[in-house]
Amino acid sequence: MQFSSIVVMARPGSAAHVASGLSALPGIEIFARDEPTGRFVVVQEAPDATAHENGFRNIQALPGVVGAWLVSHAIDDEGDRA
Repeated sequence: MQFSSIVVMARPGSAAHVASGLSALPGIEIFARDEPTGRFVVVQEAPDATAHENGFRNIQALPGVVGAWLVSHAIDDEGDRA
């Protein structure tokens, strides 16, 4: 399992629309938001590297998103050893 925290910046006036788009993406949870500035901190959980990369690209492609920056990334292989 792969986990990451991502900072997302929305265009002015687009924060509500971006929040709605983020909430619709699988494996994405909005951890913190500041709608007046258009900043979000999201946590992404993905089963593998491909899904992780696709999720990040989906965030970047949302209408109203100016940018998305990966802040931290961790891989937890413990669950795979059962």
